[in-house]
Amino acid sequence: MQFQYNSDYPGLNNLGQPSVVPEAIARNPLDFPPAQPIPCARITTRVFHPNRNQVATVQNVLVRTMNFAPPMSSTNTLLFPGTATAVDGNADGGSINDSFSSSGMSSSSSSDDDSMNLDDSNFPGAGNTAAFPDEGGPNEIKNAYWIQRTIREAIYGRVLFAVILQRRPRALSAVDGAEWEVTNQHCAVKEMSWQHIRKERERLAEDPIKEVSAMQYIQKWYQQRTFVAAAAILQQQQSLDAMLLLQQQQQLQLQRSSDANVDESFAAMQATNIMMPLDLLSDERNLYSIMPYCDGGELFERLDMNERFSEEEARYWMDQVLNGIENLQHVGICHRDMSLENLLVHQDGALIIDMGMCLMVPFEDNLASTLATSFNQMNMNGAAQVNTTDNLQQQSKPQLQQLNCAPTQQPMIVSGRQRRRCLMRPQGTCGKWIYMSPEIYQNKEPFDGYAVDMWAAGVILFLMLTGFPPWERACQTDERFHYMTAGYLVQMLTEWEIGLSSDAMDLLQRMLFIDPKDRLSLDQVRAHPWMVNGRRAAPIGLSR
Repeated sequence: MQFQYNSDYPGLNNLGQPSVVPEAIARNPLDFPPAQPIPCARITTRVFHPNRNQVATVQNVLVRTMNFAPPMSSTNTLLFPGTATAVDGNADGGSINDSFSSSGMSSSSSSDDDSMNLDDSNFPGAGNTAAFPDEGGPNEIKNAYWIQRTIREAIYGRVLFAVILQRRPRALSAVDGAEWEVTNQHCAVKEMSWQHIRKERERLAEDPIKEVSAMQYIQKWYQQRTFVAAAAILQQQQSLDAMLLLQQQQQLQLQRSSDANVDESFAAMQATNIMMPLDLLSDERNLYSIMPYCDGGELFERLDMNERFSEEEARYWMDQVLNGIENLQHVGICHRDMSLENLLVHQDGALIIDMGMCLMVPFEDNLASTLATSFNQMNMNGAAQVNTTDNLQQQSKPQLQQLNCAPTQQPMIVSGRQRRRCLMRPQGTCGKWIYMSPEIYQNKEPFDGYAVDMWAAGVILFLMLTGFPPWERACQTDERFHYMTAGYLVQMLTEWEIGLSSDAMDLLQRMLFIDPKDRLSLDQVRAHPWMVNGRRAAPIGLSR
């Protein structure tokens, strides 16, 4: 494979020469299907701790007040509770145009006390407005989230550590009054204030509405791709019974998609290296994005403790970064804020987080709009609007081609890496200065979202190998930026006696050329001799 130009840049032919004028087909990013939070309450309730064989009254438990998101408004928006306004999920900040019913929602003051209160004298009764009569049925709320402490502050609120609770059988609850049981599963709750969102969303580059919409979109895209791939195999086998069973399984999966199961969620995320949600809840005060808890902290913190990584360890983590970026490209998403701080370590992998600045890449075809329409026809946190089993049993095999699961009817499984994408018109300067590409910094010309993320990946690799940033800002007034991006990176690192291999320095140079048409694409980085020929060393302390 050649490494002289970006083999994946829009508008270039196989010789790296423009076949069209890329700026002529620049477009705005597409809108994500709007997120659908489920109403919740923050309650005091009784929980049973199996390890201690104790029942306690605890505060700050988040529990749904209904099991599926309420029907979406006719304007197709994510709505602000407690006001007469709603907000679009578009890239430009959205419009205020609708109302939200907050019935069934309540909130209480927050506490970071992570100890179990064993004094039950003040127990206010059941306290759970979310109980449904059909125990074990589809409407029963099966999980809740017991907030323990603050992990860190965030732009729109804070990130909290929580324990996942599971509903106890009614027979046991009747004996000791404890509706919930403590599990050994943990989660992170990103608590975002609706007040701050209303005040700051259009002023700041990071958009919490876009973030939760993007996370749900990514999750549903991969769920649907997995389902369609299985359906295609069954169609080839002409197995009607198996197709019906698969359809039933998909319905059940969508119905229980936000019944928290951290082990299942991590299995899906480890395959993609992208953080995906467990749940999305909302009350009158806050929007709550529920995510699995990663026990390894940020990759930045790991690098800071080690000062720098060996080339073997850096190559190990680079595999994780590239896999995550590749999977974002499959979905058709540009992250725009790739950084060591936005990579969380869990067990033996790293997960890309913080989708608040991401964009949906426009393509020359219209499959993305068809996909958005398809996703709008399903409850993102609940049951899809698909044919029932009774209806399916009346379908003949030829009619099976018309089912929602027919591959020919599923544009969402077409990878964004296989489609002809367009450049995007300038969308503003955003991200962290040292990772920001020059085209985002200048914010004047159309840019390629995939090339932007690959630039940030080059900065991440530079930091891992050297232990210091390549420059302060991506502008010509920064002397190191000026020389490194002009082709003198290898010379500078050699003179500084950093001790890197020639292949490592060559890869860094080719990822960090100022012109995105000259930078290596993801496939070219993967094919580079430094990635292909070197060994990988799993960092000490990671599970294998």
